[in-house]
Amino acid sequence: MRCEICSRVKVRCAQRAPSPGVSREGRAVRIVHRHQGIAEAVAYSPDSSLLASAGEDGVRTSPSRSEQPLRLQGITDVERVASLAFMPHGQRLAVLGDFGALQLWSFPEHCVLATHAPAEGGPVLGNALEGVPTESNAWAVWELAYHPERRLAAGSYCVGMSNPRYVLLWELGPPPRRRALWQHDAFLPAIELSPSGRLIASGSWDRTLVVGDTTTGQAIARWSAPGRVNCLLFLDDDTLLAGVGFSIVCLDVPSLSPRWKLAAHRNRITALAVSGDRRTLISASDDQTVATWDLATRRSVFCFHFPTWTDAHHCLAVAPDGQTAAVAGQNGDVAVWDLDD
Repeated sequence: MRCEICSRVKVRCAQRAPSPGVSREGRAVRIVHRHQGIAEAVAYSPDSSLLASAGEDGVRTSPSRSEQPLRLQGITDVERVASLAFMPHGQRLAVLGDFGALQLWSFPEHCVLATHAPAEGGPVLGNALEGVPTESNAWAVWELAYHPERRLAAGSYCVGMSNPRYVLLWELGPPPRRRALWQHDAFLPAIELSPSGRLIASGSWDRTLVVGDTTTGQAIARWSAPGRVNCLLFLDDDTLLAGVGFSIVCLDVPSLSPRWKLAAHRNRITALAVSGDRRTLISASDDQTVATWDLATRRSVFCFHFPTWTDAHHCLAVAPDGQTAAVAGQNGDVAVWDLDD
């Protein structure tokens, strides 16, 4: 049974969607980690055997099919873990925190291999043509993205006490270097690197989306969105998804011409994730639902009520084998559900 209000957007009403622990359509939604405080990031290992989640109490890992988390101790010098990324071989985990701090952890030893800080890159090199000042320090770095093969980190940063609105590209090197690429006119919640690391995209509440080249640092395309841009996801170097208001918009790269638009939720879309075969799309929203979509048909496959906020850009992940997906919530819960029929 579908709510009449929600039927036109092909997603079940939050009041009727199942909550974690309740099965519907043969898919059980289960809580696997409970953090003390906010949980903001989840990531699967390349072989799908491990699930990692990050909260205010640190990072936890567990077998992806288990409910017995193993906590990683010692992540005390990373302020608010904002993102997690396993290295391609699966034996290292990149932990990215506020102010651009980055740690590399090893498995199964659970020890810190390296710690990087943005200050290693020296002053932020501004771009006068884009109106971006050169600053000795980025006061705070938000919404970090990391590309392990190219050793690139990207984020939004602010100068002084203002909202983050400058796009920062940080090359770990050697030698390390920080560059401020361009600025937006309002809060900048979304930064994304393409799968190849060749492109960087930023989306802002000023209703603009910009794509640039990570080698030259130059913007190559701009799009005037019909609403606030809250999250971004590259499917490949030619296709970019944007959470704009209550909808998901698919854009061609580099032209940024819209291919399609999906009215997906009843409130702001906060995060997007896609399966490795590009067949399944996951979206989270401030309407407190998490939806699974068939990307080819853009039809809702499964939707459940997740009774907390999912404001973090990296709060969703899909296992590389396409079997499960995970979401992290502001109440500290990390939920997992099956994607296979």
